[in-house]
Amino acid sequence: MADVHALLIAVESYQDAAVPAVPHAEAGAKALAEVLRAQGVAETNLTLLINAAATKTVIESRIRQYAKKLPAGDSLLVVFVGNVVSEAGQNYLLASDAVADDLTGTGVPLADLWDRLAGGKASFVVFLDAGAMTAPPADLDESADPHLASDELGELSDKGVLFAASTDDEPSAADGSRRVWLDLVREAFAGRAVGEKVTASALAEYLPRELPRAIRKTLSNPVRQTPAAYHADDRLILGVKPMESAASAAPGVDLEQLKRVAFRAETTQRFKSLSGFQKGNKVPDQSNAWGNKFLAKLATTDIRSDIEEIYAAIREHLAFKRKDLEASTENDGSGFIRTPMFDYTIAARLDPADPSTVIWRREVSNLQDPEIVQGSAFGAVFGNTFDRLVFEFATPLDVAGLVDRIEDEAPAGVKVRLSSDESVCTITLVGFAGGITIDRETLQIEGRQSQTTATLIQQFFEFQRRFASSLDLKQLPLKKAE
Repeated sequence: MADVHALLIAVESYQDAAVPAVPHAEAGAKALAEVLRAQGVAETNLTLLINAAATKTVIESRIRQYAKKLPAGDSLLVVFVGNVVSEAGQNYLLASDAVADDLTGTGVPLADLWDRLAGGKASFVVFLDAGAMTAPPADLDESADPHLASDELGELSDKGVLFAASTDDEPSAADGSRRVWLDLVREAFAGRAVGEKVTASALAEYLPRELPRAIRKTLSNPVRQTPAAYHADDRLILGVKPMESAASAAPGVDLEQLKRVAFRAETTQRFKSLSGFQKGNKVPDQSNAWGNKFLAKLATTDIRSDIEEIYAAIREHLAFKRKDLEASTENDGSGFIRTPMFDYTIAARLDPADPSTVIWRREVSNLQDPEIVQGSAFGAVFGNTFDRLVFEFATPLDVAGLVDRIEDEAPAGVKVRLSSDESVCTITLVGFAGGITIDRETLQIEGRQSQTTATLIQQFFEFQRRFASSLDLKQLPLKKAE
């Protein structure tokens, strides 16, 4: 009987610190592995190479072994999540031991990997989540381009199928918890997207159709990302059985899967008004990798100033010692402060609809004791900075089932609106100051910018009181102060 094998490679952090990290690479690969296990891929047929284990030598060795040992009729899925560079039109996958000033010399040539697999007997499919670097190393050798060269992909032999998350100099989008394109692949393998037979052609149709929608839904600053498929014929990639998430088994908010709670705010600013903007600087006309890299450089002063101000306020009002705090202004247009009780982050991105505008996102997350946000000291630090309370979930919610549950219960003073694709619902309550938006990944309580974090929590308590039974909200980790 034919077997499915999988080699999942994820490099989130590199041994050479100058090579930029790839957010959520490890989590994305592990989540995909869990789905493959649930779909019957034997543990002995599943190999994960994560971070330090994913060296150039090990990757090339595993490819040689698979090409040599797999019989005709078997199939191999190869997933790579990490950085990529190109030179003279040839692509190189960056293993964990890649060296910043010799990336092509220490990378894994995609053509060599492909030719090795094509020389074997088994069919194979390669998934490449390797977009353009948003912050290339400063000492990047001149011959290396920090992005994928698309032309080579179409020249690879048709023995295998290749799916690429993005093309050329476009980044591969990630939100606060996941990689968007890879998550769509996982949904397909879980039987929630293209049916019980995941064929190359069906997946090639599904990914470019759904990716723009997923990016708009999950990112506050959507990026342009064009996925691609090569040699996507009707071959079967994976036969799947639909997997019930906890949400679909009992429609509602699956609080066992709560992953992240954050207070969030977004504000805008004209690009020209950045402290680092000087006469002669050009305002970006596109929200692309170059534009956001330029923004990161010019916004450094503003980010550092914000971090310094919040750092001083935290020290004054929350009485943390110096050794309790870690603060940094990064080179990618962001900064952070880590405390024993919470994390504060600030990030700048260009507005895709108007690249002359900067979108600032500020968040407090990783709350160790949620009650701290209701205290006067926290209010003294952040005041009315935040206008929404966001709950993020690790597994998708059944939004349509949730709406059915609310409408069956028909609580008084409640109105529910559902999008035509059943992916987002908004709830309004009579006498409720905030708005509630629920999609497959998040539940958001939105207020007004004049509200404090304590007010947002009070709004949550009211929402929790009204929907405690229908949405199973008993376990949300925010407790009302006595």
